[in-house]
Parts: sequence; structure tokens; C-alpha cells
Amino acid sequence: MKGRLRPSLPIAVIAAVLLCAILPFYVRDLAGGFRIDFVAYWCAGSAILRHQNPYLDASVHSCNVDLGLMPKLTLPIAHPPYVMPVFAALAVLPEKISFAVWCAVLLVCFAATVVALRRLTRLDWMLVTAATYLLLMPSFEFGQLVPIALCGFCWALVFVRDERPWAAAAALAVAAMLPNFAEAAWIATFICAPKSRLPLVAAGIALVLIGIAAIHWPTIVEYVNAVLPAYGRSELSAFWQLGSAATLHAAGLSDTAALRVAYVVLAAFVAAGIYAGLRLRDRFGGAHWVVAAAVAFGIVGSPYVHESDIVFALPLALLLLASLPDSKIVRAAAFIVVVPWQHLTNDVGVQAAMAVPFLLVLAAAFFSRPLVAAAAVAAISLSSLALYRVLGSADAQMAAAQSLPVRVLDPNALAEVRWTEFTENSHSVKGALAYRLFAYVALGSLIAVTFLEAGGEKRPLRSIA
Repeated sequence: MKGRLRPSLPIAVIAAVLLCAILPFYVRDLAGGFRIDFVAYWCAGSAILRHQNPYLDASVHSCNVDLGLMPKLTLPIAHPPYVMPVFAALAVLPEKISFAVWCAVLLVCFAATVVALRRLTRLDWMLVTAATYLLLMPSFEFGQLVPIALCGFCWALVFVRDERPWAAAAALAVAAMLPNFAEAAWIATFICAPKSRLPLVAAGIALVLIGIAAIHWPTIVEYVNAVLPAYGRSELSAFWQLGSAATLHAAGLSDTAALRVAYVVLAAFVAAGIYAGLRLRDRFGGAHWVVAAAVAFGIVGSPYVHESDIVFALPLALLLLASLPDSKIVRAAAFIVVVPWQHLTNDVGVQAAMAVPFLLVLAAAFFSRPLVAAAAVAAISLSSLALYRVLGSADAQMAAAQSLPVRVLDPNALAEVRWTEFTENSHSVKGALAYRLFAYVALGSLIAVTFLEAGGEKRPLRSIA
């Protein structure tokens, strides 16, 4: 496999020069932008330190506004109780210092993820780095915890392959910071790696105990019975929401029906992923194929998916690419997945330009010829800019936020109340169509290729074992 899927030296140099030129401006924009997810984390952590319920509007609204959010909005937190100690630790420091520390943690997790993916695939490090960073760009801009959960997931794949059950369970506990994707990984690991069952049970009990220690038991009950359904309804009309619940709602299902059917769809896709993963395990060897496929398929069925969450399909795409480097259809599917389509159609300027050096590296690795790679990147950039102008998604968000009333809510109102009003008023049919179209084409291509290759000849490859 040596020499395959590796960008040429001239392209690598050009990409490095472009990166050095853009990076200072990117960091400046990153530091000066509104880090919406991190603000939500920090304010929830502050509420925990004040012994308040972090899921209530009254506990976090004023904090959100003090950090730059419009008074008409509140940022809801849908993360489970066992994640709250992480947010509380963030709130111990002043917000700006805490964000700097948080960014350092995210970068370390990004680097660790690249190492894990390299160990899984043996692909060129520049290709793996570029692909991972492109799909994580929104996470860095918004301060999301996706890089941490992804790091846990990728190392869980390594440990499952290497038959290290306790290490795999610990890594999956980290991945559980985003349970809507981790649940597929836990189920698949429980099924395909019998030695991991006891460690997984122990890890699950530990997470429950952490949640009980972090917040009171009545708040945990409220989280399950009220917060999760409220958050689900609040995202049904959001044009940036890629999840199956929003798609079903757009197709005409009621709020309740869309959320219920979405979980059935999720179960069906996870089951299909496990089936395909078992076939891939028989062909190439290693239980990690089952876990990677279950999670990648689960993204399509998951009720809630944001643009950066597509990165959880990356391990499966790279595993297929490493196992079948000469397959043009596998290359095409993998390339479609790693291009950050949603990000590029929602950002312009420095934020979008930051993707160009990484896209060059990927295109050069996938297409080999420098001129073809440059043409591919130019086409992606120009078409994304055109779509940004046409869709007007950012304009819809701003108009919706400006039209909301500023009002006082009941002290026991959930943070989702204002957020629901915002998403219902910011709905953009064109924006939602483009977001979902790109995501479903990319993930659909990967699923189709996975099923195609799952039925291939059994010939384990030691080079990536």
C-alpha cells in the first residue's frame, strides 16, 4: 500500500503555505466569534456550581446574555447528567481563559484521533489529518465537544480490534458524551465482542453514578421525561438539523410521531450497520468493523444530527479506503464523505478559506494529478460560495432572532422554550433542503459502498490489522 493515496510534494508544500497564510486570520476570527456551544457548556457548569438545575431557562439565561447572546434567546443543554461535571470544571475558570483551555483540550483530542485512525488504517498521515480536521471545523468554531467524543470512539475501535475490553469500555464511556452516536457503538460492541460485556456494564453503572453525584435524582428524572422530548421538539423545525426526526417532521408527521418513528428508523439503520459490519469482519478481520459500521449507519437514522456529527462516519470511510485503495467507487464515496459540504455552504471568508489547504491535500491524494486536484477544489469552493448566496440560511437565522419578543418566563420553564420559538421562526426550506441533500448523498454513498463491499471475497488484509 506504500505510495498510494498520498498527496504529491508540490501540492503538500502549496497547502502548507496557504495554511500558514490563512491561520493567523482564522485564529483571530475564532477568538472573536461567538462560541455558541461553549457558552452553553460554561453557563450550564456555572449553574451546577451554584447548585441550580442547568436545564432550566432561569438558571442559564442571564449567563448566556452576559456572554453575548441576544436577550431573546436561551441556549438549551441536552447533554446527559454524567457530562455535567465536565461543564462544571470549565466554569471554575473565567470564561475567556476557560475557552482557551477548552480549545487546547480539543486540539489534543484531534491529534489523538488522528493517531487512532492511523493505527486503524495505516493511511498517509496527511490524508488522515486533513480529513479529520475538515469534518471537525465547525466543532472548533463553536467550541463543541465533538472532538472529545470522537477521540473516545476512535480509540474504542482500536481497543476492540486489539481485544482490550476494559480499555474499549473506558473509551466508549468518553464517546458517551454524545449518546445519540455512542449508543450504536455500545450495542455493536456488546454484540460482537463478548469479552467487553462486563466492562461495558461496569462503565454504564459508573456513568449513572456520576450523573447522580452531579445533579439531584429528581433532575435526572426530569431530564429523561421532560428535557429530552422538549429538546427534540425544539429542533424539528431547525433548517440546520440533519436528523431523521426533522426530516420526518418535514414530511408531514406530527411532533410526537416524528420523534417516535425516528427511534424506529435509528434502530433499523443500526441493525443494518451491524449486519454489514459482520460481513466486513468476515472479509477483512476484526470486530472493529462492526462497531464502525453500526455508528456510521446510525448517523442516518439518528433523530438529532448536526453538521460536525458526520465525522463519526469517517472511521468506516477510511477503513474501506485502506482495505480497498484501488477501488474507484470506494474512493469516490470516501471523498464525498470527507468534504465538509454543510460547513462550506454556511460560511464564507476566512472560515471557509481555512478548508482550502486541507481540501487540496485530500484531492491530491484521491485524484493523484495536481491539476485535477486543483480543479476539484476550485469547483467545490465556487459551488459552495454560490449556494451560500442562494440559500440565505444566515439571513433566516438573524431575521428570526430579531423578530422574537423579549419576555419573562416561568421560573420552572425549560431552556428549550425560547429555543423552540427561534427555530420555528428561522425555518428555511431552501437551507434545510441543501443541508439534508448533501448529508444524505454523502452518507447514502457510504452505506451503498459498504453493502457492496460487504458481499465481496473474504481476504483479510494484514497491512491494516
